[in-house]
Amino acid sequence: MKTLILILSLSIFSCSCKSQNKPIEVSLEKKIPQDLVVDKIEHLNFDNDKEIETIITASDSTASYIYEFWFKKDKLFNKIVYPWVSINYKWFVNIDDDNLHKIIRAQGYEDGINYAIYDIVENNHEPLLFFTPLLMDEEYPNNYFWGYPWDITSIIINNQKEILISLDSSIEREDDFTLAPKQKKLPINFFSR
Repeated sequence: MKTLILILSLSIFSCSCKSQNKPIEVSLEKKIPQDLVVDKIEHLNFDNDKEIETIITASDSTASYIYEFWFKKDKLFNKIVYPWVSINYKWFVNIDDDNLHKIIRAQGYEDGINYAIYDIVENNHEPLLFFTPLLMDEEYPNNYFWGYPWDITSIIINNQKEILISLDSSIEREDDFTLAPKQKKLPINFFSR
């Protein structure tokens, strides 16, 4: 009997916790054009304040474009549109002292994923650097692994906000990838899993 009461109490508690986020999500979802399908809702911090913001990712019915609607204090802060891709991951990192974090994106298809660091410029994201991702794992010191986006947890940076990077590498990528216009080589950026 005590176990049943405990389970019921936990169920009621978990339901009440979930419903606290629903009104905000529902009101923000109403701000998304009705011809788009909401794919994902994220609560995160994309700037240097202590508040949590919301990003709603949606796609059109033809799967031609992905739309990211960035909300700050329930108001549309930014909207980014890019071609639809089957693999689409992003992380935020504060590597400078401007008011927005940089975006690290892994986007593409099974035959090639572009990994890049982006900056937000005039309500769009512009690539700063394309790179090859390698994982460092504490369980296997001095070994490096290919950084598949689903294995990456965070980029490795030090206290001075410097990214751990290698410009001298013999790794050759056989997949399709992109380089920024002024970029001649793909450096390696290191991540943790």
